[in-house]
Amino acid sequence: METKNKISKSFGPQGSTAGLLLFAAGIVATFYSNMGLFLALGGAFMAFTTTSTIIDTSLKRVKPVEKLFGILPFGKWIYVNAEMKLGIEKSRKGFRVLSASNKSSELIESDYRIILYDDNELPITPLKKFLSCAEAEKEIGILKEQLIPSR
Repeated sequence: METKNKISKSFGPQGSTAGLLLFAAGIVATFYSNMGLFLALGGAFMAFTTTSTIIDTSLKRVKPVEKLFGILPFGKWIYVNAEMKLGIEKSRKGFRVLSASNKSSELIESDYRIILYDDNELPITPLKKFLSCAEAEKEIGILKEQLIPSR
């Protein structure tokens, strides 16, 4: 059974909002000039590109995916073996944008992510994200049963 989990927006929340504005401006500019298509295309790329993970528990594999324009998935399947491990990490990402008047706007996103590790305990890819550690701990037990093959 395959499950799809959205991890984050590739350009952050401010980049995604700026992309939406560029996309809308490009659509309007297209009525006056064909150059507006390039603006709309760049805006759509920034606004809709996301990072996600597909988990296939029946075949014991995961696929980190970058969805370009929110439609075109690019990624490679990783088969999970018995030496791989799952863990929980706290993720704290900050996004800062400076305006034309040199004012700073900051946004900090904090969540807990279930990470797949290789046999050397190096992180491979995040599998799911949660707002609380308790939710992540519940889900990691279920994923270990379904995803990690027994030795």
